[in-house]
Amino acid sequence: MRVIINNSSDRSFKAAGWRSKAITVNDKAEATLIETLKTIPLDNGGSLYDLIASGTKLKRGWKLYVNGVSLPAGSSLVQIIKDSIQIHIQDKP
Repeated sequence: MRVIINNSSDRSFKAAGWRSKAITVNDKAEATLIETLKTIPLDNGGSLYDLIASGTKLKRGWKLYVNGVSLPAGSSLVQIIKDSIQIHIQDKP
């Protein structure tokens, strides 16, 4: 599964070291958003999941757009996503 990640947030950009990247998640056609975030590396050796999520929820101060659908802080990240989606990451001031 291939996912395009766009770091619109300066915090996530600084942690990842890149603005936009195509990530291959696994050999399946779908995965949970949590599984996907855990495969996205950061420069410090952690994952994007470690930076923006806690348990099954999006941390306070973050917002995702998954194929244009807004997921504000506190949103559940257990939903299934499919191949060729785009995830935009924003932080909330």
